[in-house]
Amino acid sequence: MFEDNTFEELLNNMLDEIQSGISKIEGTFTYDTLAAFATQLAIAYTQLDRVLTLGFADTATGEYLDKRANEFGLTRKVAVKATGQIKATGTNGTIIPQGTEFATLDETYFITTASGTITGGTATIQIEAVNAGSASNVASGTITEIPVSIIGLSSVSNDNATSGGSDIESDDELRIRLSDRVKKPATSGNANFYRNLALEIPGISEAKVIPIWYGSGTVKVILLDANKRAPIIDKVTEVANHIESERPIGATVTVVAATETPINISVDLTLSGGTLAEAKTVIEQGVTDYLRTLAFADPIVRYTKIANIIINTQNIQDYQSLMVNGGTGNIAIANDAVAVQGSVTVS
Repeated sequence: MFEDNTFEELLNNMLDEIQSGISKIEGTFTYDTLAAFATQLAIAYTQLDRVLTLGFADTATGEYLDKRANEFGLTRKVAVKATGQIKATGTNGTIIPQGTEFATLDETYFITTASGTITGGTATIQIEAVNAGSASNVASGTITEIPVSIIGLSSVSNDNATSGGSDIESDDELRIRLSDRVKKPATSGNANFYRNLALEIPGISEAKVIPIWYGSGTVKVILLDANKRAPIIDKVTEVANHIESERPIGATVTVVAATETPINISVDLTLSGGTLAEAKTVIEQGVTDYLRTLAFADPIVRYTKIANIIINTQNIQDYQSLMVNGGTGNIAIANDAVAVQGSVTVS
């Protein structure tokens, strides 16, 4: 709106207003005085343009987007710490205190949220990431470091990946939620009402609402976490409690995690370079990204899409014998389910 108010334009306009007979060439008192004023005025117009941008939800960022969202009762979702379990191995009777720290090789740290005692050579103990964020979702077998030695403890590992970690809600994510709040009005008890409540909980990225799913007055809310997978039980409980505190009188609400449908892939590859392990890693990431776009948006996993991911992978010259869940057709995903990457077998 103010982009035409540049230093040069402002200065020339002011110089044009100076009456004839007064020298206004560069270096004169008149020119230098007006130039200084034009500089500050151009800066002011730049800031006015920025203020205008920050005043609308479509273009606001950071704290200014937070202020717009707050006007509609929305608060930016905070980052969430991943949780999981570690298996401690060592001498029977060895106590692992609550708050004991363990880590991965790349220094992602976790602490035990309860104490444990080694019995029968092992102890399984609940852990939580020290720092919140999606980076705290680590793969199985990666939590192996013991920063502080404990007598009687020989090794640790995690049999399963940690899960539930999510980053602070981004501007784009908050903007989408704000747009949904405005464009999809939530009245007491409609589907938008329950979906909005579910999405207020950090770590929940999507919710599907099924009204009258088990008779009059019943509502089912199906959840996805930040990674478009089934959320952990604690997160489901958190959503259920939040909805329970806000729901209309008389409604019976059931909150569940989406059922995960694994997509298992096997394929024979012809490589032009690299290794099978490298190709497998890239295929896994490509399939994961594709399946995330389908979550609660498209109930069909398309065989041809997976084929395209494979053939467009670097160093893959060709493929054959591609099987998706044992077949060569599309996979239909149930209404309460989400497709997730299963096994990827390459040869």
